[in-house]
Amino acid sequence: MKKLITIMLIVIIIIFLGVFFYLLNNNKDETVNQNTNVNKNTFNETTVKQVSLDQEFIIKENDLVQINDQDLQIEVKKFHRWECPEFVSCSGDQSHIVFELKQKNKTFTDKIYFDTFFVFSYRIDRIEADYKTYAKLKVTKTQAPYSYYGRLNDPAYIVENQKFAINSENFSVKLLKLHNSPCLEGAMCLWAGVGYDLEISKDQQTETKNYLTGSVNAFGYNIEILDTDYESYILLEVSK
Repeated sequence: MKKLITIMLIVIIIIFLGVFFYLLNNNKDETVNQNTNVNKNTFNETTVKQVSLDQEFIIKENDLVQINDQDLQIEVKKFHRWECPEFVSCSGDQSHIVFELKQKNKTFTDKIYFDTFFVFSYRIDRIEADYKTYAKLKVTKTQAPYSYYGRLNDPAYIVENQKFAINSENFSVKLLKLHNSPCLEGAMCLWAGVGYDLEISKDQQTETKNYLTGSVNAFGYNIEILDTDYESYILLEVSK
């Protein structure tokens, strides 16, 4: 009799453990499936922050901001906080923000060191930033082209009558005019009809010419025209 009771108890315990582990495994599978669905949904969602012109807004790394009614998108690729090492003499703060701006078929990526910069006929003011997690910006529409300040080897978009200046070099390039009247097929033309007029200045010297090629040399500098539609802008890069 005792043996029978012992056997029954063992069977009951085995059944109980089997049910317990079965329920435990089912709960784990449900949790994994829920987490997988959450990850999939998170991956598929694209969060775009909508803001208006003249409105201050906070942007964080990898945030995408759409300027309403302007077809202009701004994304912060990276923050870089720089601090001068102790006992070292530094010329200035090198903290900067790496931006990517898109408008229609144009993309502009650059390191922004200044409180104000101009691109695509917009003025972007950096109100504040910790250069680690966020920046507060404001975008306004410019009424006239302003000078764009940059550095050697930094690509820059400029439009007609806008100047790209490198203060450290006392050097500037101004886009005076774009030409887009290509010679018709079969016609005899004095020139190709597409190009750009540049005013290039170094110290007190100025040179103004019409250029047709993608590379310009003046005052010991190379001006590479990386892109242009010959109607509204050029993308240039200045190097030595």
